[in-house]
Amino acid sequence: MQPGVRDLFLLFTIFDEQKSWYMEENIKKFCSPPCRANKNDPWFEMSNKFSAINGYVAETLPGLAIEQYKTVRWHLMNMGSGGEFHSVYFHGLPFSVRNDEEHRMGVFNLYPGVFGTVEMRPPMLGTWMVECSIGEHQLSGMRAKLLVYDPECIQPLGMESGIISDEQISASDYYDNWEPGLARLQQSGSFNAWVGHSKTSWLQVDLRKPMLIHGLQTQGARTGSLGIKETFTMYFTVSYSMDNEHWKIYRGNDSKPSKVFIGNWDGSSVNENLLSPPIIGQHIRLNPVVFKGRPTFRLELLGCDLNSCLMPLGMQKKTIPNNSITASSYLYKWLLSWTPSLARLHQEGRANAWRPKSNDPHQWIQVDFMEQRRVTGIITQGARSMLQGMMVTEFCVSTSDNGHDWTMVMEGGREKKFEGNMEYDEQKLNLFDPPLFARYIRIFPRGWLNDIALRLEFLGCETQQRL
Repeated sequence: MQPGVRDLFLLFTIFDEQKSWYMEENIKKFCSPPCRANKNDPWFEMSNKFSAINGYVAETLPGLAIEQYKTVRWHLMNMGSGGEFHSVYFHGLPFSVRNDEEHRMGVFNLYPGVFGTVEMRPPMLGTWMVECSIGEHQLSGMRAKLLVYDPECIQPLGMESGIISDEQISASDYYDNWEPGLARLQQSGSFNAWVGHSKTSWLQVDLRKPMLIHGLQTQGARTGSLGIKETFTMYFTVSYSMDNEHWKIYRGNDSKPSKVFIGNWDGSSVNENLLSPPIIGQHIRLNPVVFKGRPTFRLELLGCDLNSCLMPLGMQKKTIPNNSITASSYLYKWLLSWTPSLARLHQEGRANAWRPKSNDPHQWIQVDFMEQRRVTGIITQGARSMLQGMMVTEFCVSTSDNGHDWTMVMEGGREKKFEGNMEYDEQKLNLFDPPLFARYIRIFPRGWLNDIALRLEFLGCETQQRL
């Protein structure tokens, strides 16, 4: 194995169940009279053959994910008998053979009993297909999905911010009032974490869709009336699932049945564990192994969407300049200007958001990204003034490539209304599915509480990738 190079193995095989030791037993079990199985029937013969990659058929091979621009060495094997020929095709991903010239079509021929090695440095993000391009093998299941991801697309997924709701956090059990919804990084209060009963307790997060998990941050908690007692988890394992029924223990690159992560050694400090390779899953479960007091977690998950396109586009960090943020109007009141350039997530100050001159559905705020972006989501916040919370509870979105011709985001033949905020300081995430491709985006408040006030961040990525 070469440092800096990832080695992956793919076995291309045609399985013939007629050669199985259990063939007769299966016929008796699944084909009892009056059913009859004619093993000489060509249809019966074909129905008991299937083509697979690593034993998985029809895009079910799990965890096939590689980093963009990182060298991967594919070891391709064909253990079939004579006449079992495979033509391995990596869609859209060129490779090289023994450092020879690059084959842009990405096809490698595997003959019976042959072992071949190719190298790849994938330039394009996305989900690609690897398959045997011979028709009958491809149709009978010899294909798999390959994810190319951006290793730099790592963001908090919403435990601390509240973007992940309480309903998405569950547990096997909890002690007293230490409920799973409290398992948020930096959670404060008398009850400020999830606390379980025993070593068999677990904490689980439902991300609502498959995501790429690159890491997690954990904390313990301080308990007691003065917060002088500490409870924390020192070692734990991680399980993941796509459907909340079939679970896998994370092993990483270890040969052991599971990877044991180091957790916390006090009730307040944050410990971070990165996952290499990352997890692809919708449901993430933490299983305490060793703990002090009781199993305890405050948690943040770090990751990205499967398209590596969920990065903040620059409102909060101010890489989007003030002159790129405009509006239909803004409020000037009591020597305070609530200008559109203040519409940045977590903006602070006496005037800390965009507010229009009047509260009506004709007001809008606009952002110019300076070039076309792939926009996959928006995070919104309200604001507070004179102890009064103000927020947009409902809004619509319009896009443009030139700033003059606009297209409203539609659903069911009418403008789509996105759900806004119900608390002035909460972060509300809305995902755009399909994503929006635009240089300009306008937000139109359609509902509000007290007054229109908006702070926001856009999520997405560049539309063109560097080759």
